[in-house]
Amino acid sequence: MSFALGPLAAGPPVIPNYGGPPGGSHGCIARNGTFCWGWVKGHWGDILQPRLLEHLELTVIAVGIGFAIAFAAALLAHRRQWFETPFSTFSAFLYTIPSLALFQLLVPFTGLTIVTIEIGLVGYTLLILFRNILEGLRSVPRDVLEAAHGMGLTGRQILLRIELPLALPAISAGVRIAVVTTISRATVAAYITPLGLGQPIFYGLATDFTTEFVATAALAIALAIVADGLLVLAQRMLTPWARARRRRHCRIGHSPNGQATDESDILEQPFLRHQQRQRRQCLGTNHESRRRGGLPDRRGHRSRHPRSQHSIPHYRH
Repeated sequence: MSFALGPLAAGPPVIPNYGGPPGGSHGCIARNGTFCWGWVKGHWGDILQPRLLEHLELTVIAVGIGFAIAFAAALLAHRRQWFETPFSTFSAFLYTIPSLALFQLLVPFTGLTIVTIEIGLVGYTLLILFRNILEGLRSVPRDVLEAAHGMGLTGRQILLRIELPLALPAISAGVRIAVVTTISRATVAAYITPLGLGQPIFYGLATDFTTEFVATAALAIALAIVADGLLVLAQRMLTPWARARRRRHCRIGHSPNGQATDESDILEQPFLRHQQRQRRQCLGTNHESRRRGGLPDRRGHRSRHPRSQHSIPHYRH
């Protein structure tokens, strides 16, 4: 019995087409360009966005745990001064250890897990947060505390109503530094566990694909800038009295010790740039008042109008 088989398809063999890089063989990806926007759009959902969320999660966990530990230690050091030196020494010792070396030292104890990364990141936030929280609590004026004690407030009420609100600018400054520092150090943690934005950076460097590590590095920088900007806005919303106090004490022509100085002397003092800009703004806003005699001039003398309503004429008899 014979079976009739149909003739096989004649012609050249069929080679499956798996496709090439977007843009063709002469496109940006094939040429390994510095930044290929097509690759960023094509791999946003499977590489960049998941790594960005992982990086944000690592940062929030580390800063949150570090703030809780540093806040409790700062309160204890504020009440018991002997505790400041040992905790500051311990946190400073952790801060001086290189990040990659610290992660490798923790691997034998915690393994290649996220716990290793978080322990290292938390350790780097302790010194920054502890010093800022403690200095903020100690910056409360003594007369304010004496007035609070005279009003019969308890220690907890003084802490919640007076010390913490007045220490909030220093605390928020420490949180800003800790957040930006943690975002940068979390990229190095990908050397231990492939988590966060550090994983595409290391992979792009290993494969010599420029777009991957350039785009991921730019994303990490943007994350740090956005996080710092949001913290600045939160600080201004939580401390509206700070801006009102700066406007109330804006006096041009006098130094902080009450002596009259020139504008150049004021700008030469070691103030921050934003304080210098505020003083220069006051020069323009208070120019009219100075001309009318409401504010002292640059030499410290009040201008006198020859026909002031308070002037009394003198006659020679």
